[in-house]
Amino acid sequence: MNQLRFLLVIIVSIITLNSCTDTSDLENKIDSVENRVATLEKLTSQMNTNISALQSAVIALQNKDFVTNVTEINEGSKVIGYTITFDKSGAITIYHGEDGTDGVNGKDGNTPIIGVELDSDGIYYWTLNGNWMTDFYGYKIKAQGIDGQNGTDGITPLLKIENEHWMLSVNNGATWSDLGKAKGEDGDSFFQSVTQDAHNVYIVLIDGTEITIPKKESLSILFDSSDLINISAGETKTISYTITSSAQNVNIETYEQAGWTVKLNKTTDKKGTMSITAPIPISDGKIMVVLTDNYDNCYIKTITMSGVGSYITTVNDSYVAQSLGGQFSINVNTNTEYTVLIPEEAQSWLKVDSKGPELTFSLLTNTAYDDRSTKVTLVGVDGETTYEFELAQLQKDAIVLSESNYNLSYNMQDVELVLQSNVDVVVDIPSDVTWISHIETRALTERVVSINVAENKDAASRTGNVTITDRNKNITKTIAITQHGAKTEISLSSGVATVILPRGGELNETITTNGIDDSLISTLKISGRINGTDIATIRKMSTLINLDISNASIVSGGNAYYDNSTTSDNIVGKYMFSALTNLQSVLLPTNATTIDALAFDNCTSLTDIEIPNSVLTIGVKAFLGCTSLTTIELPVNLTKISNQLFGDCKELTKVIINSNVTSIGTSAFANCTNLTEIDIPNKVTAIGSYAFLNCGNISKLTLSSNITSIGTSTFEGCGGDITINCNIRDYRGKYNGSYYYASTDGYFYRAHFKSVSFGYAVTRIGSSAFYESKLGNINLPNSITSIGEHTFAGSSVASIIIPSSVTSIEDRAFNTSSIPNIYCKPAVPPSMSNRYAFTPNQKIYVPMASLTKYKNILNWDSRWQYNIEGYNF
Repeated sequence: MNQLRFLLVIIVSIITLNSCTDTSDLENKIDSVENRVATLEKLTSQMNTNISALQSAVIALQNKDFVTNVTEINEGSKVIGYTITFDKSGAITIYHGEDGTDGVNGKDGNTPIIGVELDSDGIYYWTLNGNWMTDFYGYKIKAQGIDGQNGTDGITPLLKIENEHWMLSVNNGATWSDLGKAKGEDGDSFFQSVTQDAHNVYIVLIDGTEITIPKKESLSILFDSSDLINISAGETKTISYTITSSAQNVNIETYEQAGWTVKLNKTTDKKGTMSITAPIPISDGKIMVVLTDNYDNCYIKTITMSGVGSYITTVNDSYVAQSLGGQFSINVNTNTEYTVLIPEEAQSWLKVDSKGPELTFSLLTNTAYDDRSTKVTLVGVDGETTYEFELAQLQKDAIVLSESNYNLSYNMQDVELVLQSNVDVVVDIPSDVTWISHIETRALTERVVSINVAENKDAASRTGNVTITDRNKNITKTIAITQHGAKTEISLSSGVATVILPRGGELNETITTNGIDDSLISTLKISGRINGTDIATIRKMSTLINLDISNASIVSGGNAYYDNSTTSDNIVGKYMFSALTNLQSVLLPTNATTIDALAFDNCTSLTDIEIPNSVLTIGVKAFLGCTSLTTIELPVNLTKISNQLFGDCKELTKVIINSNVTSIGTSAFANCTNLTEIDIPNKVTAIGSYAFLNCGNISKLTLSSNITSIGTSTFEGCGGDITINCNIRDYRGKYNGSYYYASTDGYFYRAHFKSVSFGYAVTRIGSSAFYESKLGNINLPNSITSIGEHTFAGSSVASIIIPSSVTSIEDRAFNTSSIPNIYCKPAVPPSMSNRYAFTPNQKIYVPMASLTKYKNILNWDSRWQYNIEGYNF
């Protein structure tokens, strides 16, 4: 509780008696003194009454009492005081006086000021002239009781006047203290006024101090609005309330029914807001408001709630916004809160700024060529009330150029002028610019205007303008087309010569006329056209190491570059770069279609060459003897690897063959002794003789089931692991009258495979297949039924297992002393055309259960001295 301080100001008029000598004057003066004495006695009585009343008011406040009535005290027509009635403490009387006259000139009067003040111990004490009022022992005098019963241990000061002096007693009249000379006449009371309003009584003391005493008020509640009739489902309305009560602490609670909810927000002990939310779906209901205070009073108020169904509409079913975007507002007629649903595909350009009776969107500028639209759905809080409308945004009429200046080479070319437009465009080319022509396109769809620029055969550059407008000519855009002249250019820096040749046959002239010593050129980059004359110049450049003609075109014409060889359009011709032993890297023209035979043969320093995918065919021996070449990737459109294409490329380690290749020619990779990585595509059906001759370092090969033809000694000297998924046809040698000699034409004649595996589609291993081969190990699948003549004759392998599926073994199939152990798993001995399938020094292990059969059947029996033993497989 804030510190309450009451000041009691006691004003007493001090009357100064004037001396006189006249008897009548003396009598008058005696009468006057008697009147003043009577007045002072009356005033003293009222002052003591006021002091007692003030103390009673303090005690009433201490006991939290309230005023129930205020009545005026009248003397005639004049109000001289008030009777104030408390709820519990009874009534007090307060008098107020008027100004009187002092004694001589009023200068010797004295006005004691009596008040009360709350000390730090929480007790009210009397004050005199602003200082604590003390008793004989110097102790402060209490103005209130502390026993809680009417202040019985408090002291009430008493006033009286003796010999025209104010006298004060603080011990109920036992002793008196002189406070000084008193005023005469009526004097001033210490009360100035008493007023009241609906809530409080206000007592104003003579020094302006205001004492506020609360009135007793009945417990009740008032609302600032009764507009709860049109509330809709899910809607929330907030009203303010004010509680009237004499009590300081009032508790408010609400009880709801039928799904209605209330949220209270107290701003003070007796004021706040009440947020009422209607149920979904809507239904009538009641809300009970219950008030209780610390005096055990209770007040109940019932609010009857009714609602209406939700609705949402807009003025129109569709709206159109301008292309520039910004804010766009729509009036919404609704009695409910709602959410706005925008399809995900439209959320990148359409967002909600605010919603309510006016729904405002924010639209980005439409920079697209077409207008755009979306369906917007408004959904009420009940989830059932919905409304849909369409919002469209116009396209922006524009022609936007990606470039306004084009600098072109002298070549004839088609140029696409890329633009953005959502209007039909018109292309205007001045009549004197005959070298630029418009190629009709549908600009509205393609967003491209195509023009053709003719070749500039002159040395000078030329410029022309192309104007693009809409059909109404409201928008105009101009494009400048500059085409360089067809002149040769050359620059040389750090051994790198960059040359532009607009016409074929001018390389040598360009070098010499610019005073360049071709022996200083180690790298040559040519763009433009080259013919036989230019190739001849290149072949004479003995210091040339790197050649880049990727931006050039080989054209027919000019002199022969090698013997009688001349150039043809887009063909890397026969012998074109043959035996250029210093050449290390080459980038071929991106429009080349053919590499002829021997084009790069014996380029012994060539390590890197880039073959464009435009190449469809590569001739025989094109890279024969390129002994420094390490890696090659063949173009995607190549279907045939020609004979001896990479023969004797001894440093070649990796070859990338595209999936479209169907055949590999004779000796294609013969003597590529360091080749380790190569994959044979599934589309390959034929592999020529000696194709992988002496490729002893290949790590892995796989032959697909699509292979139908393999040439003589194809894998002779070939190492690594091989998986065979194709059948192996027979190769027979010459007939000597009783049997065929072994053939050197076998698929894998003299191969050196580390391991051999077969796919389950293989059913026969043909004659002479592995004649004189050296094998690490071999795995024959159960799909094999027959083994041909001389298949493993002369071969060496630690052991071999004949699968149980084999039914026939032909002449001299295992005729070798280098296969010491043969495990023959068939339960029924395979048939043999004669007794020479094996050699006597081999151990042949057969199923233990079939041992007798093997030893007694034709061509297996002991007459042929085969070393047959039983074995538990």
